[in-house]
Amino acid sequence: MQPSLTLAILGCATGAISCSDAVCAGVGRPAVAVTVLDSVTGLHAANGATLILQSAACFDSAVGATDEQVLSGCVDYAGDYTVIVRKAGYRDWVRAGVHVRSTCSVETEYLTARLESASP
Repeated sequence: MQPSLTLAILGCATGAISCSDAVCAGVGRPAVAVTVLDSVTGLHAANGATLILQSAACFDSAVGATDEQVLSGCVDYAGDYTVIVRKAGYRDWVRAGVHVRSTCSVETEYLTARLESASP
């Protein structure tokens, strides 16, 4: 890496200089990361859950392979998101207007989805 680029990236990380898209874009951070829990037991419940993310610039989805997995998506896209977590046997968990900022890179919004049983 070139010394000037290294200094610019370090400056972005510390906030010492203003960041340009050419220097700081593409860091690889998800816009949203969701921990999925069962609302009654409090146990992790991501296995088989589907995360759906939608903004003006990005549409993405992810399916949990293990209960403890944190579901995430829309890497490097800031914006206002609708976040849906869907799992068989549970009501959809929906959050609209989740604002994801970007300064030098996307600032991941960390959410916890507490799923409620679809049964009465």
